[in-house]
Amino acid sequence: MAGTALLCAPDGVAAQLEFGFRHSYRSRYALWGGTGRISVERAYTPPEVLKPVVRLQQQDRLTELAMPADDQVRNALASFTAAVLSGGDGPVGEAESLLQARLVEDVRKVARIVGG
Repeated sequence: MAGTALLCAPDGVAAQLEFGFRHSYRSRYALWGGTGRISVERAYTPPEVLKPVVRLQQQDRLTELAMPADDQVRNALASFTAAVLSGGDGPVGEAESLLQARLVEDVRKVARIVGG
């Protein structure tokens, strides 16, 4: 129902993930690097009229960029339908989809239940 995962790429880049259905709704991400941070609140499936804000934080500067409003659910369904009808790949190809599925399976294999 919920969990966290710490991932590390061969080059040492790390990612911490949190997910779950037991929490109040959140859909955000943040990326940190040597010179700054990029974050987005309401990144996934925002209401179709919401303009998500991308925040770029650097040493002494904060830049906020309002993205255009978009109906992500409708667009995802339209893309899926077009791919099915055309017999082609959607926006993500088969190879990328398989890599993502392998990553999820690898996380599942090493997962352990805590508490309970």
